This record gives sequence, structure tokens and C-alpha cells, in this order.
Amino acid sequence: MPDQAPTFQNAILGVTSDTFYLQDPAENLAVASRLVEQANRELQIFTRDLDPPVFDKTAFLEPFKRLALNSRFARIRILAWSNSLAQPS
Repeated sequence: MPDQAPTFQNAILGVTSDTFYLQDPAENLAVASRLVEQANRELQIFTRDLDPPVFDKTAFLEPFKRLALNSRFARIRILAWSNSLAQPS
């Protein structure tokens, strides 16, 4: 059986080194959620802005919450270039 072509759905954090080009916000959310699901103790996110279509979705928040609560040694850092989307208008 030949190896599967790499896609972000079967990518493994820390193993897969391929470049993926995302086509829409739904794919962005899927990739972000998959990365958070695979994190064991540490998560570092650099984002241009705190993009609500990603950061405000249960698909992202639930694995993020699990990571934070599963270990007292969990380390989560988020660096945002701009927080304008997170600011109330």
C-alpha cells in the first residue's frame, strides 16, 4: 500500500515538514485545531491578530482548554501582532 500524500488532515506535529497552502477560513480553523489537539505540554502561537473565526470556535477552544487543564506543567504562549480584532468596538 503506497504512502498517503501529505495533507494537513494527516500531518503530525513535529514530524511533518511539508508546506500546506490553506484556501479558506474553514481550513485555517481545521489546521489550528489539529495543531492544538496534538500539543502535549507546550503551545506557542504567533498570530497577526486574534482572528475570531479561529480563536472563538469550540473546535479550537476545547483542545486548547484540555491542554491547559491536563497538566500543571502546560505552557501556553500567544503573541499577537495586533489585538484590534479582540478589542470591543
